[in-house]
Amino acid sequence: TNLGVALRRADDLESARAQYDIVLQAQPEHYASLVNLGILMGDHLQDPDRAVDLYRRARNVAPNDGERQQLDGWIAEAEKSIEVKGHAEEVLAAAQAL
Repeated sequence: TNLGVALRRADDLESARAQYDIVLQAQPEHYASLVNLGILMGDHLQDPDRAVDLYRRARNVAPNDGERQQLDGWIAEAEKSIEVKGHAEEVLAAAQAL
């Protein structure tokens, strides 16, 4: 996952995503990869649905209550993004219908 972090910092987002996916294929419960890919998907690649899934998976393997609480906050934030995105799409569709 260090490579994934380095790639994200270098703004090579697709390569970072691929690196995290490789780790998760081999180790589906790799906590750091789940969290880092969730951050990448939610904050950089605008895919809050995938971020929520990854954060939930990370929550299931989180090492302590503090990590679980942080993930709960990130899940709530990503779910809010999903709601806002859905509402924006509805408004856009209604405007285009006019």
